[in-house]
Amino acid sequence: MAQLKQFPQTPLKPVSPGALLAPIVSQTLDVARALRSGEMAISLSEMLGCDYVFVQHPAKTLLMHNRHLADTLTDLVRLLAMPPTQKIFIGLYYNAQNELRFQRFNCEWQGKKAIKVEATPIVDAEQWEFTRMMYDCSSPYSPNLG
Repeated sequence: MAQLKQFPQTPLKPVSPGALLAPIVSQTLDVARALRSGEMAISLSEMLGCDYVFVQHPAKTLLMHNRHLADTLTDLVRLLAMPPTQKIFIGLYYNAQNELRFQRFNCEWQGKKAIKVEATPIVDAEQWEFTRMMYDCSSPYSPNLG
């Protein structure tokens, strides 16, 4: 496996001013609750008609576990009130060594329901730098959680 290049760490963008990074371990399976509490944050960036949906989350959370990932992304699409087409979902978190990690979620959709999701770590330096640039250009997004 390729080694990740060390990049300077900058704070992640909070959903709202004053929001703090979530704890390392999260047990919730409720996406709306995780968004309300600041445990999960969404930001959007657009390039060439494709939306990059960045999902900031703790390194260890049930919501982003392979077993629950399809349901989590389905809930996010519902809460964001946008079709999943032309969307690229990227997860980001800090690992135990305090290194920023990105992973792309390759999704197979049936309507607005994710039926298959494969999480692929972004380890190539050029892809990592491009993803970081897209994240830096993204805007925090708070869906209407009712």
